[in-house]
Amino acid sequence: MCNYIDLNRRKRKFNQLYKYKLVKFNINLRDLIMKKNKISKNFHNDGCLIYSKKQDILDFKKKDIIQIFEKYGIIIFRNFDIDINKFFKFTKKFTKNFANDAQRRKSRDENKNIHEVDYGNNEMALHSEASFSPTWPEIVWFYCNEIEDSSEGQTTFCDGIKLWDNLSLEEKNFFQKNPIKYSLEVPIKKNKKLNKKKWFINSIGSSDALIDWKKGIFKINQIRFAINSCRIPNKLAFSNHTLYKNTDETIKKWGLINDRKIPKKILDKIRKISEKLIYKHHWKKRDLIMLDNKRFMHGRTAYKKSYKRDILNIQTAESNFGYGETSK
Repeated sequence: MCNYIDLNRRKRKFNQLYKYKLVKFNINLRDLIMKKNKISKNFHNDGCLIYSKKQDILDFKKKDIIQIFEKYGIIIFRNFDIDINKFFKFTKKFTKNFANDAQRRKSRDENKNIHEVDYGNNEMALHSEASFSPTWPEIVWFYCNEIEDSSEGQTTFCDGIKLWDNLSLEEKNFFQKNPIKYSLEVPIKKNKKLNKKKWFINSIGSSDALIDWKKGIFKINQIRFAINSCRIPNKLAFSNHTLYKNTDETIKKWGLINDRKIPKKILDKIRKISEKLIYKHHWKKRDLIMLDNKRFMHGRTAYKKSYKRDILNIQTAESNFGYGETSK
């Protein structure tokens, strides 16, 4: 497990023994260095876990986190001095605009940007958060407010770069030339006095938007490729909603733009490969995860109804730093 060590100790001997890189951070604590741990070999560049001795999460320099995030795509912050209020303040450091989360998720502590994760205790298949919608969040944040036992209700992660690299030439060609079309119905506040109205969303791939005020429904079609450019140059990531069995209730229909379905053999192959690349995160209280939502997909294992699991979520629709600004 990661820990801090005193600078006066023999760093060379420590490195030879543990074979880990040591990365210095400015966190307003003298003579301390932080060790950066790998998360999983299933990730491109292995991911990054940062462990502390309850240092304040807000003491990090923003530029240090951005550089790590763009390289690894996922950062796990463990054992920091953090609560729900600091969770929001930390995410705000990197956010230009927050995303509007699904109405089914409860907000917390009178903060409309902090939500509980999806209700229920069932397993959830891999997906990229809201990748089917006009507003596709750049970053998804998870914070463990309470956990009873890490043996259940693990959050699963799959690196879209690694998944894409493991697909065959035939499968890659299929997704390169076949975008996916989602037909959505988003619940809105009803207004019996107003009629249906055509709407326009200034977003690539969004079309045929219609507001039905009487029914309280906003309808729209969204076209999007299953692959996405990454913060890492010359890399593509398979990050989308194609593996999501228990589909989001706002998706009424989805498939290829010619109204055909993705061939079952291709989906089965992708599902089989993704299962081999999954990392299951065993939560600990106050764990914070920063996730590149346009590179990674995430899901959840099932857990008992009586199991205490309080994971909070914030979605950064648009970050306040350039896309790939440190990795070009």
